[in-house]
Amino acid sequence: MKKTCQICRHWRTTGYFKPNTFAGSVALAGCGLDHCLTVGQDFCSDFAALPTVALSVRQPWGELIVKGVKDIENRSRVTHYRGPVLIHASKHVMTHDEWMDFVDWTELKGAENCLETHPQDLQMGGIIGVAEIVDCVSTGKLTASPWFVGPWGWKLVNARTLPFKACKGALGFFKCDYTAL
Repeated sequence: MKKTCQICRHWRTTGYFKPNTFAGSVALAGCGLDHCLTVGQDFCSDFAALPTVALSVRQPWGELIVKGVKDIENRSRVTHYRGPVLIHASKHVMTHDEWMDFVDWTELKGAENCLETHPQDLQMGGIIGVAEIVDCVSTGKLTASPWFVGPWGWKLVNARTLPFKACKGALGFFKCDYTAL
């Protein structure tokens, strides 16, 4: 049975998660790997377990994905890929008009304060996080996500940030070894 660690969101196929203790009190249940013994970190430090498949996404949309705000990545084609994928922030610099469209869009979706970083301070041109693709929806299939606009939406779960590592992106899925960067 596939489970997700409540601390690092590390994907584990074992059904056993032992509770971590910190200062004599029980913390969240962790996956038991060494990286879960540090309570309070906001990213997974078990980099060997990361996928080698990446997907490039424009900022600020990539930031919203890795923060767990945006749960659908809209694309023009279907994907049959299921599993974890590194999220790459493209080098595309947003124009003022694109930024205003983003602000209007997030206000419509009720997520107007979802971006904590000023757009000029967003990291670009590298890996910023990881998420898991679990489904692909189309305009004919109902989805509860306010982020879906079609024609295809790749359903994302278990998103989390990673320490930024610069690398060249590509269109579609591309190979990227986070540990080698």
